Amino acid sequence: MEINPLAIAYEVEKLEDGKWVHTGQFGDGRNQGKPLPKEVTERIQRGEEGEVDVSGETYRIRRATKT
Repeated sequence: MEINPLAIAYEVEKLEDGKWVHTGQFGDGRNQGKPLPKEVTERIQRGEEGEVDVSGETYRIRRATKT
């Protein structure tokens, strides 16, 4: 059975001044936070995790941990 990547919540952080800053939580119907560049949104839709550079800015995508 294939899992829909959007059924999983992803944390997105942006590298600012050498520190990771929480940008929002996306997927799983949450989509809460600052607007993301198209490249980051597309990676979330494909279920990809990791770092991505967009126009000189670095974003980190990872599955959200359950609390």
